[in-house]
Amino acid sequence: MNLPRNAPPTGKLIIICGLLALLVLMWVAALFALLFGVGPLVGLTLNLSSDVKARLIRYSAYLFVFLLVTGLFLYLADRHIIKPVPDGHAALIDYGNGKKVISLAKRVVVMPRLEKMKTIDLRPRDLNFTHEVMTQDRIKVTLHLSLKWQPYAEDLDMALTANIKQEQVLQDMAQNQLTKDVNHLLLDDVQSNLGILAFHLMRFLAYREPPLDCARMYGIALLDAKIVKLDLPPDLIEVNKDKKIAELRKKYGPTQPGVSGS
Repeated sequence: MNLPRNAPPTGKLIIICGLLALLVLMWVAALFALLFGVGPLVGLTLNLSSDVKARLIRYSAYLFVFLLVTGLFLYLADRHIIKPVPDGHAALIDYGNGKKVISLAKRVVVMPRLEKMKTIDLRPRDLNFTHEVMTQDRIKVTLHLSLKWQPYAEDLDMALTANIKQEQVLQDMAQNQLTKDVNHLLLDDVQSNLGILAFHLMRFLAYREPPLDCARMYGIALLDAKIVKLDLPPDLIEVNKDKKIAELRKKYGPTQPGVSGS
């Protein structure tokens, strides 16, 4: 899991940087006093023997080389080994031989030539599709659905191991649930209860918990479900159109604008 990465407050950051700067400046001042006899620490080095001064200079050289090599390795690691992971993504590291591991860290270690890394998008995404279903009065209608979902980060390993196509699983589950609901409703009820049908999708797919059959069992977080449109069969549309025209003729007569007299 991700560790807290909050930056310290400004005042605390100033104190930390000031202490580090003081230590570095004291080291530099001591070197100048030993080598050239100048600087604010000259008085502290006057009574030192030449052997002690040589030892201090040698140790300082060792420390300087150590810091230089450390900086070199840090640069190489940051350039070739440590890989950043974009926000809203997880890292999938392939060790080879079919062995993989998933990390949710912001930066991960990937050994060059031995391992490969790719990122998995965990951000919310949209799934739009249509579904044909039969009502109780044997009328086939087409529903236009818009779902918003995202993978559960903690269930990624399960989804990848089982090779689950999450988007296809979610669509199949939504279609099955809609078929069950609409099969028991008359057309008029379907038309007037699209919001309730969408709520049923959330109820049975998003709000259920395992071991009940639900989206969570497949590592899917269903965030929202909408039925944006309902299409009627063309022949039923024509019947409704003729019925409306007949009603207009009865009410206004055949000479009203837009109503044919023939």
